[in-house]
Amino acid sequence: MTHLSKTERIISHITVSLFILSILGYLGYCFFGNSLIAGIYEGRSLSCLNQLIQYQHKYDLAHYQQIGTVVLNRMLVVFW
Repeated sequence: MTHLSKTERIISHITVSLFILSILGYLGYCFFGNSLIAGIYEGRSLSCLNQLIQYQHKYDLAHYQQIGTVVLNRMLVVFW
C-alpha cells in the first residue's frame, strides 16, 4: 500500500473535485442549458444575461443553443 504525501493528497482531492464539478456542470447544462438559453433569447432571464443575446432578428434560437453546446464541449476539452 502506498502512502501519499500531504501535497499529493491535496492535488488528488482537487483533481477529483474538479472532475466531479465538471460532470455536474455538464449534466446541469444538459438538463437546463437549452431552457436557460431560450429564456435569455426571449428576454425572460436576468437583465445582465438578457444582454448576451442581441441579434434575435438575425439568428434563431437553435443557432444560440448550438453555440452553447459547442462552447461547453470546447471548455471541457480544454479543461481536461
